[in-house]
Amino acid sequence: MPHPFEWVYPAPPFDPFGGRTVALNCGNVPERTPSTIIIACGNGNGQFQNIRWTSWLDGTAEGTADKVWVECVPACYNGIRRSKPARIVLHDVRQTPAGPTFARLTSHDDLGARSTTLPGFMFDQRDPWIFP
Repeated sequence: MPHPFEWVYPAPPFDPFGGRTVALNCGNVPERTPSTIIIACGNGNGQFQNIRWTSWLDGTAEGTADKVWVECVPACYNGIRRSKPARIVLHDVRQTPAGPTFARLTSHDDLGARSTTLPGFMFDQRDPWIFP
């Protein structure tokens, strides 16, 4: 005969930063909730700075950032530094030696949504340059 009382435990509270997925930096070092993501690892011209994460889950990570690039006129070494606000989403999780890893970033700004490959993964030549 079953016990007349069944203990019901509440579900653990939702943790918007509970994801274990990582992002690789330019040195292929795994990071969770990095404050900067550099897209153009060769020269650093194209990055997201001052990232404020709103969630970091196993399938996606979302936040806001300063989208920063150098306008290469007349040349990149003496070009004009530009920035604008953007919302970013990390997605497309792939298995790597570091564990589950985000492979793509989508930037949402005044020019719309554009996606690119994150460091540590083969750049897709069909990807548009997402800066500015």
